[in-house]
Amino acid sequence: MKTIVIIFVISIAVVTKLGAIDAFESRSLTENVWMPTGYTLNAGEYKIDLNSTIGLGINDRVQLNSSVVSFLLQRFNIDIKTQLIRSPKLALAAGFDFQRYYLEVDAIAEHEAKITFAPYVAASKPINETRQFHASFQVCNRSSRLPDLNQLNYNPVCKSSFIAVGVEEKLHNHIKILSEIGHDFTYHGIKFAGSALVGWQRLRVKAGLGYFKNLNNDKGKVLVVLGMWWRFAG
Repeated sequence: MKTIVIIFVISIAVVTKLGAIDAFESRSLTENVWMPTGYTLNAGEYKIDLNSTIGLGINDRVQLNSSVVSFLLQRFNIDIKTQLIRSPKLALAAGFDFQRYYLEVDAIAEHEAKITFAPYVAASKPINETRQFHASFQVCNRSSRLPDLNQLNYNPVCKSSFIAVGVEEKLHNHIKILSEIGHDFTYHGIKFAGSALVGWQRLRVKAGLGYFKNLNNDKGKVLVVLGMWWRFAG
């Protein structure tokens, strides 16, 4: 985590001295802070992040994601996303995420969600040349009954049912500000987050903060947003 923060600070310093090359041109974001957007990877394009998740653009409208480390730990996972509409005014995508993993629960190790199937839809609408609006809705189905939701430790990585909206603002050819807010039906709470994204043609670094508030009690949780990934053509 500390290494990513250092890289992020250095990245900010470097991009302020870069030229007019637009690092985001023809490479729209496939996700905002956490929520998916209406865009997919380009045909033959790869995306690799520090969490070992690999994304592949099967063609200009179909994207496949999977975590290599999870597979090595015998946790099958796959995310398939298809872009249904692509125009200058609207991008609409639908997909599903299938995973087999353990859900983190306080002091109730015997309760675990072994399989999740989460279909979702996501839409992105450009407002002007520098701003985009995103909206996403996901329904998560689990193979086992969940314990009392008040005992769940919220984790944005774990799949859940939610509705969210977000804004993507381009400040510089290499810098974007991302924000989003949403309601999580699985964890009975609201979540919001903001982050800065620094990018080049291949490298992306994201850092920010989020907050989750359980509506059934007074508990809140501050969430750190950190990420770094590479995106390149095959």
